[in-house]
Amino acid sequence: MHGYARTNYLEAQVLTAAPQKLRLLLIEGALRHGRAAREHWRAERIWDGGESLTRCHEIVHELVAGLRREEAPELVAQVGGLYAYISRLLSTAHLRRDLTSLDEALALLDHERETWSLVCRQLGESRQDAEPSLANERLSLNA
Repeated sequence: MHGYARTNYLEAQVLTAAPQKLRLLLIEGALRHGRAAREHWRAERIWDGGESLTRCHEIVHELVAGLRREEAPELVAQVGGLYAYISRLLSTAHLRRDLTSLDEALALLDHERETWSLVCRQLGESRQDAEPSLANERLSLNA
């Protein structure tokens, strides 16, 4: 029953969230899976670590897919470049089981989390203006 209630709560949170909150939730999900990968690898659970890292990488790809290139193209290019770099770090970490690359990717994601947390506070999380174009981000949160 506990898992069912948590799933319903998360689903309600996602369906009513503003776009900036959805992005923050995705980043937090990527961090959660990336940190789990690190812990699995340290405990020599290689397969589980790979699975967690794959989920982290998938969420980073969703973050890229959610960028609106028509709005502020220079900023979007910079953010896209950051996510591409994070993606390369995650790929390196996965291929070599390299905790240094993983930790660098997580540090960058943590900085993104702080940034989007600030955006959410400034814009107010109570806004209910989530757009249909964010469907990919919503689906990724089921990770």
